Amino acid sequence: MATAAIHIREPPAVFEKNNTYVVQKYIKHPALIDGHKFDFRIYVLVTSVIDPLTIFIYDDGLVRLASEKYNLAKGGTSDHFMHLTNYSLNKKNQGKFDGIKHKLSLTECLEDGLTSKHPEKGTFKKSAE
Repeated sequence: MATAAIHIREPPAVFEKNNTYVVQKYIKHPALIDGHKFDFRIYVLVTSVIDPLTIFIYDDGLVRLASEKYNLAKGGTSDHFMHLTNYSLNKKNQGKFDGIKHKLSLTECLEDGLTSKHPEKGTFKKSAE
């Protein structure tokens, strides 16, 4: 059984037909939380896809932070601890990873809003209101 792996790399010239890929566009100037890249986990239950579509969304979620602060000049895309928020990967970053500090509730995280800093476009702050 092959093990799944996460890789950050340039796209291949040709994709092999029998492989499965997840392809995402890399964002050079992402929104950050305290200098860290993040992802949101929002829990959704779909009970019907037939008319009427019925969806329940839990009122809170999970925010996972990368264990290293984002600095593209520091290591390009080779530092997985800077670019990926995967818990099982980041817990191996000894001395930097804190299971409590790097895993937050969505409600707590959005209380102060999100700030995005772009070198050319300036700073953008979005409040949760």
